[in-house]
Amino acid sequence: MTGHFLTRGLFRGFFLDTLDSYQLTSAGQNDPASFENSLVSLLRKLRSRFPDAVIITNRGFETMDKVHSLIDAVAFESLFSKYDVAKDSYDNVPLEDTKWLLETVNNIKNKYELPIIAIDYIDSPFHDQRNVIAEKIIQQGLIPWVADGHLKTLGRGTQKPVSRTIVGLYDHPNG
Repeated sequence: MTGHFLTRGLFRGFFLDTLDSYQLTSAGQNDPASFENSLVSLLRKLRSRFPDAVIITNRGFETMDKVHSLIDAVAFESLFSKYDVAKDSYDNVPLEDTKWLLETVNNIKNKYELPIIAIDYIDSPFHDQRNVIAEKIIQQGLIPWVADGHLKTLGRGTQKPVSRTIVGLYDHPNG
């Protein structure tokens, strides 16, 4: 993919997390347009001020018509597996939620040609299960990131870590 955000060689960027959180507040439920307009304004200012920065939003599906040209990718969480912070537990995502998410993000992907990143959570000891979930995400045409719920360990993405042995030679002047 030409111009893919991962190939630009940039390390400066913005990850704007859970842009739909306003919907959980009474103010956001009473006046969602105000919050959505503020998000659009923020993204316009970020793009204007940092034209070469990578901007990734986590969700914000409601504003996509207005912001798609301002961002480089869309992320979302919990396509197949999820983490519950309150219970400190992991679980499968209900099938109807997975179907809704796939329909929503595929519409965004097809309409705006934006890369879509699916972030799923698996308990850290289950590395094989991370690979299974990552492959399921890849089969959907999405970019995977599968990690533990606390993000304490290296997650699984499209690139698999390669184990290497490195030998260092050192010529000490006194030795």
